[in-house]
Amino acid sequence: MNAPATMDELQAQMKALGKAVKAQKPPKPKHLGKPAASLSVPEAREHLRTLRDGLLQKASGGVWMDGESREWARVSHEHRMMVMMLAGISGDLDALAARAWREFTPAERAAVKGEMRAAKRTFSAVAALCSRL
Repeated sequence: MNAPATMDELQAQMKALGKAVKAQKPPKPKHLGKPAASLSVPEAREHLRTLRDGLLQKASGGVWMDGESREWARVSHEHRMMVMMLAGISGDLDALAARAWREFTPAERAAVKGEMRAAKRTFSAVAALCSRL
């Protein structure tokens, strides 16, 4: 049987665990504590992005989906497949169309968004083809 650990051993274990947890924390942003007037443009953008995300998290109680994910979920399966084919995404389009928006790589998302913008420009001018006459 193992003998119970002494108080010194327990304290040493706790210190080691504390150091491991501290090592895993992300680094603090460089702009933290600086007045807003002294921030560079990239630092100000990052600061505003951090504030926006914090406020959104607080307001939504953590139950928030971004607009892109919501819109992708509303697009029909067939239209998703069409857009991915136009965007040049290869593979099993049927399986790919079933994926959530955040499951795509950044390059795939950019390609899909580019095709959606092109389709919006093209189809916004279509009226006669949409009429029921």
